[in-house]
Amino acid sequence: MKKRRKWRWKRAAACLLTAAMMLTVPGISAFADETDASVTNTGGCEHHLEHTEDCGYTEGEAGTPCEHEHTEACYTLVKKCIHEHDESCYPVSEKSGLEETATPSEAEEMEPTQCTHECSEESGCITEELNCAHEQGKHDDTCGYIPVKEGTPCEYVCEVCQSQNGGVNLAQIRLLANTEDSIVISGNIVYANGIPIVIKENGDITSVYGEDGTLLSGDIDVSSKFIFGGWSDGENHSGNTSVTMESGTITKNIYGGSNGGTLEGSTEVIIKGGKVGWVYGGGEDDTVNGTARVTIYPGSKIWGGEVGNSTADDFNRGTVFGGGYGGTVNKTEVTLLGGDFGWAYGGGNGSTVTSTNMQLLGNPDSWCSVFGGGNGGKIETANLTARKINSGYAVFLYGGGWCDDVETANITIGGDCRLAGNIGIYATGSGESGSSNTSTVEEANFVIDNFDLISEGNTTVCGPLVGTNVDGTSTVLVTGSKTPTASMQLFLKDIDEVTLEQSSAVLFGADPSDPGNPYQPLKIGRLEVKSSGEAIFTAGNQSVTIKKLAGSGKLLFEGQAKQPTPITGVESVLSTVTAPLQITGRGVALTIDGTTFISGPGITSATGFISGMNGYTAVNVDDGIQLKKSTEVKTPVQITLATFDKESYAYGETMNLSIEAKIAGGAPLAGENVYIWAGNAGTQVGSVVLDDQGKGTFSLKVNSFLRDIFSDPAKQTLLAYYQGSDQYDHYVSMMTLAGTNKQNFTFTNADIALTQEITAPALNQNPVRKLEVGDTFFTAEVLWSPDHTAFQADTPYSASILLKPKQSYDFKSIGTITYQGTLVTPQIQSDGSLLLTNVRTFTAIQAGSLGYDTEQKPLDTLPAELQKKFSSMEELKEALYQGVIQRMAEISKENMDYYDVKLLVSLDGGNTWEAATPGNFPDGGIQVTLPYPAGTNGKTHDFVVVHMLTRAMNGKNPGEIEFPAVEETASGITFRVYGLSPISVGWKQVAEAGDDDNQDKDNSGNTSGDSNGSTSDSTGSSSNSSGSNGSRRDSGDRNDSAEDNRFGNVTRNPKKGYLNSKFGVITGVANSNAQDGYSHWIQDAHGWWLRYADHSYPKGVRYSDSCIAYAWEQVNGNWWAFDENGYLKTGWLFDDTYSGWFYVDADRGMQTGWIQIQGIWYYLNPVSDGTKGLMYTGRKTSDGYYVGENGAWDGKEK
Repeated sequence: MKKRRKWRWKRAAACLLTAAMMLTVPGISAFADETDASVTNTGGCEHHLEHTEDCGYTEGEAGTPCEHEHTEACYTLVKKCIHEHDESCYPVSEKSGLEETATPSEAEEMEPTQCTHECSEESGCITEELNCAHEQGKHDDTCGYIPVKEGTPCEYVCEVCQSQNGGVNLAQIRLLANTEDSIVISGNIVYANGIPIVIKENGDITSVYGEDGTLLSGDIDVSSKFIFGGWSDGENHSGNTSVTMESGTITKNIYGGSNGGTLEGSTEVIIKGGKVGWVYGGGEDDTVNGTARVTIYPGSKIWGGEVGNSTADDFNRGTVFGGGYGGTVNKTEVTLLGGDFGWAYGGGNGSTVTSTNMQLLGNPDSWCSVFGGGNGGKIETANLTARKINSGYAVFLYGGGWCDDVETANITIGGDCRLAGNIGIYATGSGESGSSNTSTVEEANFVIDNFDLISEGNTTVCGPLVGTNVDGTSTVLVTGSKTPTASMQLFLKDIDEVTLEQSSAVLFGADPSDPGNPYQPLKIGRLEVKSSGEAIFTAGNQSVTIKKLAGSGKLLFEGQAKQPTPITGVESVLSTVTAPLQITGRGVALTIDGTTFISGPGITSATGFISGMNGYTAVNVDDGIQLKKSTEVKTPVQITLATFDKESYAYGETMNLSIEAKIAGGAPLAGENVYIWAGNAGTQVGSVVLDDQGKGTFSLKVNSFLRDIFSDPAKQTLLAYYQGSDQYDHYVSMMTLAGTNKQNFTFTNADIALTQEITAPALNQNPVRKLEVGDTFFTAEVLWSPDHTAFQADTPYSASILLKPKQSYDFKSIGTITYQGTLVTPQIQSDGSLLLTNVRTFTAIQAGSLGYDTEQKPLDTLPAELQKKFSSMEELKEALYQGVIQRMAEISKENMDYYDVKLLVSLDGGNTWEAATPGNFPDGGIQVTLPYPAGTNGKTHDFVVVHMLTRAMNGKNPGEIEFPAVEETASGITFRVYGLSPISVGWKQVAEAGDDDNQDKDNSGNTSGDSNGSTSDSTGSSSNSSGSNGSRRDSGDRNDSAEDNRFGNVTRNPKKGYLNSKFGVITGVANSNAQDGYSHWIQDAHGWWLRYADHSYPKGVRYSDSCIAYAWEQVNGNWWAFDENGYLKTGWLFDDTYSGWFYVDADRGMQTGWIQIQGIWYYLNPVSDGTKGLMYTGRKTSDGYYVGENGAWDGKEK
């Protein structure tokens, strides 16, 4: 950065030094065929060899440039924030889930209060700006700057020279020629040095003038000289150049640029009249970093070597170049308004150009060839436009150039353009038959824009558009014609893509090299007809082949003398049922019935086509499209969606296939059955009935049949098949399961993990015979040895597991098998089943009976199973407390009790008791009743129980917690768990204790708070204590009829399982598959949902994208909302049933009363009147405050 600024000072000094150089200007050897007009003596002419005081000449001093190098002190930090606020800068709603919409208050203006942006140099908001005194011309002794001292010119007037040169003092001309304020005439070259010049007749000679009419060339005739708008010094110049020729003759060339060197600005050459050899927008071997512009007016003659003649030979006329002779030009703009020239190039003569813009905007005076590219060289983008041409002369147009290399060529034809004759328009000249042109073009794009038809009716547009020899893609876009009621004839050769946007075009194949047969086979890679476009096919083409069809416009088949040529070879149709192509026809020779208008391997249905003829329908017949009478045709149907829920499945998993089907016009195919076929043999694997939206989900098990299909690439397909009806046509949609058509699937072996514990034998009890394995592809039988109907005393037992595949499955795609986390090696049986031998062994049962009881005491010892997870009792209790406040955040640590609950088992009828083992823990869990903590009871307090697992079960690991459903009974806090210790209880007061409450304390077991004296209900799926004689305590069975109704009554519902009349559904262990009569919370990849005891679930109804009626369910005392898919929703919810807003907290469910969200207070109906929880709007609350229409309190007191 510093070096660049230092160089700039040196460059300025170099310019000053150049101004003080000697008078002599060197000639250019390439053009020096005439005598140099300059002199080499120190005076003005041969009669004034030395300067005197009388002539006034003084010599200037060059001065010394500034050598200052910038330091940090030369820069100033400037702050200008460029940050634009996005969504993260504004307050975010606490909504969650699919039903998120703005909260009622979010309709108001929001400020970006959450924006955390800080302006910094890294963010681009703080930048350095140069603020140096040296840049402002304020120098000091440190930089060494000495200003330039300008001299004065010689004022000597030589009467001898003046009389010999028409009154012009050549000494003055030569003196001025050594500054940048005058032209230089050196030999046969004129350098304008950036001065705008005008060339025109001056009597019998051609002279150079300034823009203001000042004669700059004296009596020198410049007609035989080369003209440069720039310089000859080979230096870098920052200005622009301008050369205008109005009349006269220049037998040589006119250059807009310099002879070598670099021009940072732009050049301009305007030929308004006269005769000139060749014209260049650039210079010779120079660089133009701006734009080189050339404009040729009518009447101008660019005649090359014929300039000296009164007429020009057609094949020797001159050339116009947008670029230069060699060198480099950034951009060129060539505008041909008329004139007489032979060739015109947007590029240069062997030069490199970034982009060209060649515009032919008027009638040339004779035939000509116009190129978007150059004569040799390289061009990135060549643009050629032809408009307002109607003279009848032959005009040859090429997107590329002559023997050059072009990356992209864009050719636009139109706007009052009438090109004569059947002359091709070529993307590249090398595509012209028999030409020696070797031009290359990577991509070519033709545009026919507002074309003027030669006469009414069908008329040739502009000769064939030829894309031959284009390395990449050649396209044609027709945007419209000047006469919209008429159709243009469009001849094409080697065109990849054609798009008809808003025009009518008759499409023909062509070959300019075969003028005797103007109609050739038409071949197009892709034809797109937009909604306002029309493609016409007649009998003229020998054949029509189009690989891809797209768009929603018209395909018109016209039969006048004979049947039109149909479209064949269609490989794909990109039009859709909602935007189809319209097939129509006209003409006396047109036969509709039985005619296949479009055909090809890509025609698998009539989807994407409609009939444009009254009384006819487009139908698919044998890989083709025909028009049949609508009375004979059923309504077309399309399966518009057939996708799976994920991309990887294990053997035995379920693939969920979403199906959507519509009838023609976009209406849903409601109530119809869609069948699923698998494999190339078409084996039916199931079906789904579509709902009123035309949608359905089909579940497909990955069984042995599908596995075999997936493993064979030739069979990896599914078919969604609609067999049709009396009203609707049939339809088949193919899905490639392991390819690229729909989705790529990965199929893996299945790992089997058996987690259910085999219960230890209990005297006289029946052995467990089956393990619960959920909805899997196998069953798990428990085989006992010895195999007794009931367990007997004094007999050791062992248990094995036999895995049997269900129908349509086998065990060929199995990974690992584990039981209780231990890897097991199976024995393969002759019938294909797997035997896991002796997974459990048990000691003999002593004579007696089996009973259960619990023992509770304060938690003061860290269980051995949790010692790896927790280092102290404090850590364990903190984890239990954190679990409690997940459910009830208001509970403090002072309101916590921690219990060590043990299960005792008696194997001898109650005579002796010992700690139960995992093997003899009852399958149905154990019901525990803990006493109310001191000072609490079920009427005035709410309770939360947290149980921490000490062994893996129900998909959870040691150290994880579960939340048993709590029932507040007269005996205490009752709940059921499937494992014991440690257990914590937290509570909060919700009501004041009254006299009645105090009177009930003795009955509630709440007077002492002594846990050692509490009782527990020991019911379980195994046997309870067998009689009062053998039990350590009473069983604790409560009498529901004697219970205070405030606690609610517990009943069992066939659908929902255990229900509490006060708290609603009672849930068991979350994510459990146990068949225990409880509903369970289940979490999957999409969220939480409630699985009822009968395995159904609550779900709402969606009427539209923004309209839904939620399903509400009270679970464990809290109300929750479920969407149309059955998933739990939280945050702000608008329920269409109530036409209002609810707020569901993620931990506490539906809220009531006053709540504060993002600093705004809302009031939700606290009364159970059928709208509990509904947000108040535009009225007073029950406590006298007013809330607005958006539900927000205005902040004012009553």
